[in-house]
Amino acid sequence: MAGDRSRCMACRTESVEEFLDIGTIPVANNFVPANKLGDPEPAYPLRVGYCHNCSHCQLLDMVPPTELFDDYTYLSGVSVTISEYLRGIASGLVDRYSLGPDDLAIDVGSNDGTLLTGYLSHNIKVLGVEPAKNLLEISKAAGVETVCDYFGLKTAREVLEKYGQASVITSVNNFAHVPDPHDFVQGVDALLKEGGVFVVEIHYLMKMIQDGAFDTVYHEHMSYWGLIPMIALFEQYNMHAIRAKVLDIHHGQLRVYVSRKDELQPDETVAAVVDHEREVGIPGWESCRELAENARSARTVLLNLIDKLIGEGATIGGYGATAKGNTLLSFLGIGPERLKFIADRNTIKQGTYTPGHHIPVVSPDRIMVDKPDYLLNLAWNLTDEIAEQQSEYLKQGGHLIVPIPEVTVI
Repeated sequence: MAGDRSRCMACRTESVEEFLDIGTIPVANNFVPANKLGDPEPAYPLRVGYCHNCSHCQLLDMVPPTELFDDYTYLSGVSVTISEYLRGIASGLVDRYSLGPDDLAIDVGSNDGTLLTGYLSHNIKVLGVEPAKNLLEISKAAGVETVCDYFGLKTAREVLEKYGQASVITSVNNFAHVPDPHDFVQGVDALLKEGGVFVVEIHYLMKMIQDGAFDTVYHEHMSYWGLIPMIALFEQYNMHAIRAKVLDIHHGQLRVYVSRKDELQPDETVAAVVDHEREVGIPGWESCRELAENARSARTVLLNLIDKLIGEGATIGGYGATAKGNTLLSFLGIGPERLKFIADRNTIKQGTYTPGHHIPVVSPDRIMVDKPDYLLNLAWNLTDEIAEQQSEYLKQGGHLIVPIPEVTVI
């Protein structure tokens, strides 16, 4: 593991200052099998810093990617909302750029191949690049060929030699995972055909701060991007943003379309997002400090509520064995003495235990068997979908506790 990282990953200056400390916790997606509950469990500092030079936010302590992604438990296809959304990205790009059978679409961090399946009905050639070995058979079953590797210039050159240039490259909620964004962008430049487009989508720092979504901080998310520092990064490689869009999915995403400067021209959306970031001062040092303060306040409010309910005799389970949920649980110090189980539809996680506090992960069927009085919604960005799935539980008097952006009970 790398030590204190005060050098900015985006502008490479020694200008990064800490503003949020979650604590020393296990990796959020490293769920523990039952037969390994007694084994040592590595834990790492989780601190976030702000670059006073370019306004980029990043982790100050990096866990090697191989410990994070070689074996991965998150599946894109588990959520109906996310599955439909990802396939919609592919279909939208087919229409926007008139892609056809001669075009190659590459998805970096392709996971189980869900996004790329959105191209298949349009007869577009697809290729995934995904380091998680355990997901290869799932994507293969979906009809998606996948290169099992981490993406950068070296991998891009290998892909180029075997598959040729790509008309479109996507990276959805993967660019934040990259320990060296310069190497990543160089790889994109090497692999993208003339006139091609790179589409990057990330959890948007501005919405993260506005919603107080501190649980989005975990070791996988090495960077927390706004558009302004992202533009500065791409400009170092003669690339620029040609389109930008703020989206409602999750708690707020930023999608940026990127091309080489001499090939496609920006539309008015880029300047609009940049102007808004400058207007509200995000990302900025004071707004980052506000996020940290909101995190501490939310911890107090949520813990008081949970302990009050338990003191009144209520039982509480959880819904969503998510990475963000594990950040929240670790920050609050919540274990099985407060949360009896966490239900999740992902069969890979069922039968395991959360990292650190070892709360059992079970099938959602358990909810109607145990009928806890409350479910702590650890996937609060999908509250509508979860409320629909658990409509019978809610009809029978159950409640959802939604922790962010404000602690509320449904």
